[in-house]
Amino acid sequence: MTAGSDSTAFRSAGGSVALYTFPLCCISLLVWLARIESLGWISLSGIAVASLLLIHEHRLVKPHDLSRLDAAFFNTNGWIGILLLLFWGADILLYSG
Repeated sequence: MTAGSDSTAFRSAGGSVALYTFPLCCISLLVWLARIESLGWISLSGIAVASLLLIHEHRLVKPHDLSRLDAAFFNTNGWIGILLLLFWGADILLYSG
């Protein structure tokens, strides 16, 4: 094994950890925010849909094929933002005192 392959393996392992850590942090923070703001089941449903879209996003891009990176990043994150706005807005409008 050469030094270059060790470095590549380390970067791949570090990238894999970050690949799953950041979305989990994002979902955890969204759930925390929904609880802090006393939002209900509609906002939690939006978080569930966003979680499914994040899984879909990560399945689009393969480590050795980045041809679908634009679709995964820009399109999917755009849909996540719009859906969270709609779900959270509906929760606030329907259930706020």
